[in-house]
Amino acid sequence: MTTDTDSPLPEATNAAATSKAALPLHDLALLGTLTGGDAPRALLRKPGGRIINAGLGDRVNRHVIIAIEEGAVILHRQGGGDQRLALP
Repeated sequence: MTTDTDSPLPEATNAAATSKAALPLHDLALLGTLTGGDAPRALLRKPGGRIINAGLGDRVNRHVIIAIEEGAVILHRQGGGDQRLALP
């Protein structure tokens, strides 16, 4: 095994590790989910850039988290419908 950190990454590896489609900066974005156990959690980035760790029933802006599944969160907006956020 080598530990040469100056060797370039293969182009396919570099392309897979970087994303051209950035998360929207002005919208709520899902960064990750933790679904094991009794209390699933979601890591969300709010429009101002603040990152929060939220669970079922938590309010995020004008939404309430009603479901957390692997790679996705379902939000309910008061006076509106449901919205699904998924990992890119």
